[in-house]
Amino acid sequence: MRKILFLFGQLGDEDVEWLRRTGAVHPFAPGDVLIEQGRQVEAVFIVLHGTFAVSTRTAGQVAEVGAGEILGEMSFIDSRPTSATVRATTDAAVLTVAKELLSRRIAAEPLFAARFYRALALFLSDRLRAMEDGPTGELDIEVLEQVTQAGNRFDAMVRALLHAVPP
Repeated sequence: MRKILFLFGQLGDEDVEWLRRTGAVHPFAPGDVLIEQGRQVEAVFIVLHGTFAVSTRTAGQVAEVGAGEILGEMSFIDSRPTSATVRATTDAAVLTVAKELLSRRIAAEPLFAARFYRALALFLSDRLRAMEDGPTGELDIEVLEQVTQAGNRFDAMVRALLHAVPP
């Protein structure tokens, strides 16, 4: 859930509401593929519930992600094919935000763009530090101040979206 805390900690309530209204909820059964390694992905995904295994052809399973994780962000930033396959390991649901719609909002609203890219930079930096130093569980003090609000925003989004999609 760490990534969503970075994202929703930087975004405002209006931004989060825009994601909720613009995105579409998609359910997944165990074994369903969300992202296939080497393919282009046309969306950013927020895991609302359930778990997904992240694997590569060379390393096998490298991670398991659950509610609050964001997927497809690397391909959103650099437009390259995906570096891993992401497959549901349980019943799950994701909020899918089309790359085209997100790009349009970023182009039209520079302040949204600044908040969105800052959030991406923060969690990519956190990921790199964890790879170098090992996961410490510590959050930057700036991020820590926004964690409660971010968690509340995510919980409200999940409640609003999942009333139509059973967990």
